[in-house]
Amino acid sequence: MAQPGAPLAAVALFLSATWLGCGPGAVEIRPTNTCEGGNVSDCRTRCEKSEGLSCYKLGWLHERGVEVERDVENSLRLYQKSCDSNWPQACRALGDLYWRGEKVVLSRRKALEYWDRACALGLTLACPTQLERDIADGKLLAVPRSNGSLSVSPSPNYQGSVPAAPGVSPPSAPSPPSAPSPPSAPSLPSAP
Repeated sequence: MAQPGAPLAAVALFLSATWLGCGPGAVEIRPTNTCEGGNVSDCRTRCEKSEGLSCYKLGWLHERGVEVERDVENSLRLYQKSCDSNWPQACRALGDLYWRGEKVVLSRRKALEYWDRACALGLTLACPTQLERDIADGKLLAVPRSNGSLSVSPSPNYQGSVPAAPGVSPPSAPSPPSAPSPPSAPSLPSAP
């Protein structure tokens, strides 16, 4: 004969095993001081094992000088390792560095390659726009402004035609003024 409360105890045991990671599906329990939380030592250890997220996080920390000395060249190396392990955020970060020419030779084409790779890995935010493609192809000239934005104009060296921006029609010459129309005759009332 079953003891009273035994089914309840079995359910509690099952639920506690599942919540603690001992039940169905493997759950890895890590200390709270992990790479995701900014632990540089854990990031290094995990990056050495080619974990894409850890290499990206460590590169991000180096690029910004958070918890470590700012070292963009090291972040470039770490982003590359992470991108090579198909971590899309790292591919985007590499593209950003090449777009700005920060610690690398400015190469808008190379930036597009990394952004396209991040886009193909599912990071739609990294997908290049047509404007960025036109700048990389030399159709448009982009000059940085002091506020960080770009001033964009047609490139004088480009021999092809520059497509109009989507939804914007090229300006047309104003039409000549038309002659005033003659006044119309008053209408007569109709017969019943």
